[in-house]
Amino acid sequence: MIIDLRPSAAFEAGHIGDARNVPVADLEAQADSLKKWRDRTVITYCDSGVSGAGAARTLSKLGFTKVFNLDGGLNAWIKDNLPVIKGSNGGKAKSK
Repeated sequence: MIIDLRPSAAFEAGHIGDARNVPVADLEAQADSLKKWRDRTVITYCDSGVSGAGAARTLSKLGFTKVFNLDGGLNAWIKDNLPVIKGSNGGKAKSK
């Protein structure tokens, strides 16, 4: 699972494909809905990697065993010319 921690508007403007938008302020409140992923790989990201690192630590404290943060966040992803999707989760249109 890939968790985009940015606000909804930023998520819709462009995100990694198959990412789930869980704004960082809502992470602990939504952790119960993510519990089926506790023993699976979870990748967190924000714009720069700072909030993503904190979120990864939070999930680890909540019992998630395979949590990783995308180093450099979405900015690094885009800088490496990797694809992003615009719109809500179901969007198929790619940019970049």
